[in-house]
Amino acid sequence: MKKYEPLCLKKRKVILDTDIGPDCDDVGSIALLCRWADEYGYEIAGIVNCTSNRYGTACIDAICTYLGKPDILIGEYKPEGFNANGLKYNKYIAENYPNKYINGERVALDATELYEKVISESEDDGVIIITVGMLNTFWFAYEKNKDLFNKKIHAVIPMAAEYKKGHTYNIYCHTEAAKRFCEEYDGEVFFSGYELGVDIITGFESVCEENPLSMSYSLYCGDPAFRKSWDLVTVMFAVFGEGEYFGLTETGKVVISDNGDNVFEADENGNHTFITANISKRDLEAIINEVLRR
Repeated sequence: MKKYEPLCLKKRKVILDTDIGPDCDDVGSIALLCRWADEYGYEIAGIVNCTSNRYGTACIDAICTYLGKPDILIGEYKPEGFNANGLKYNKYIAENYPNKYINGERVALDATELYEKVISESEDDGVIIITVGMLNTFWFAYEKNKDLFNKKIHAVIPMAAEYKKGHTYNIYCHTEAAKRFCEEYDGEVFFSGYELGVDIITGFESVCEENPLSMSYSLYCGDPAFRKSWDLVTVMFAVFGEGEYFGLTETGKVVISDNGDNVFEADENGNHTFITANISKRDLEAIINEVLRR
């Protein structure tokens, strides 16, 4: 596999693809990505809502606006009825914090259109894709533009699957897309597996109503508002890569069955690997919480 070059060292464009709504760690992942962008100077070229939940799109914009990035391009999955019921915080954030989508001031791009726009306008090897939801929106865009995407994408970093076998939400919610992605995508894939973030607990000790980050966590978790950090460690790897904080397993292939189970098969010629922790999970919690609570 080609060595991954982290965003803190190489300022590529980033697309974050999220199912924002079924869990609140998606909000945390946006916060980390935005705050480290300020620190390291990479460009968040777009954020995709991979569900049919329109409150999710407005929630993304509200979070980005709060974080000082109101002009980030947002795309969404346009077909109705896909995973649209995650409303524990999305609706409240969309209706109570400034954003451009809840009242139709702006209309989100179709997800495939966003991918095509950002990637076509990027340098070769100039884009990193981070998926912290299902793989449907990325796969549908890739399927239409394989040659272009292969030329432009440096790496895909999905929060999905489990090392060495598992049955995880972001896979089985759209098994077809995940299965085809694992079988047919030729580029480097660095999986942030279920096991990496499950024991890393981050969030907010107290809630500030002016802060949509802490409100999202509170509405989802109650108070104090702490949650597992699957999506946050995925972003952290994208920013810092292999080294002080993270390592990688052997290479191989993730194989998805028809019911959404995954198995990792080691193969020195494979283009898949899993992220591992190089420091204690308590130390990772401390780093993430410091950034999340700024």
